[in-house]
Amino acid sequence: MDGRKKRTLRIIDRIKQSALQMFASNTMDKISMDDIASNAGVSKVTIYKYFHNKDELLNEVINLYVEQILTATENTLNSEMSFLEKLRFIMLAKIDKPQMVSTNYLLDLIEKDKQAEGRLNEALKKIIFKFFEAGKKEGYIEESLPFELLYLHSEIYRAGLKAKSIDLAAALIDKEAIEQMTNLYFLGIIKTSGSAK
Repeated sequence: MDGRKKRTLRIIDRIKQSALQMFASNTMDKISMDDIASNAGVSKVTIYKYFHNKDELLNEVINLYVEQILTATENTLNSEMSFLEKLRFIMLAKIDKPQMVSTNYLLDLIEKDKQAEGRLNEALKKIIFKFFEAGKKEGYIEESLPFELLYLHSEIYRAGLKAKSIDLAAALIDKEAIEQMTNLYFLGIIKTSGSAK
């Protein structure tokens, strides 16, 4: 790749990263192309050279955000963290996405864009299947449980966490509560050791 092409790709990436940063904290109608250009350190003409309009730029930002979610998930699940630490990440992943500080605007846009949402969910599913496979090998997950059932269980659990995200924020302050939630995720409420009275 020649120097000009590399420079062009760097400019396009800087524009997308700038727009992503801005869309992470504001809705599209509150951000102008002038704002994005200023934040990216380029002219508005430069943005329009690579993106025909704000909708096209937003679509590219959504694609970039999906890639960031997948990369963050894969990096965490391939890290040296313990299986239980990785499980906590999976349990909370839909609530604590990269760069999402004050709004779920980009997540809402992904949910409305069925193609982006489908691509994200399919890719996450493959990553999570590998995680479950590792959990079986390490003895954390019962080997006879099918992956589809494990995935359904995790989706139901995360949907419940998302629905109760305000209550969850208070619980996350308490490390013991996080540990108990992890145990509940695996064991439910059935006591597995000792005898029932």
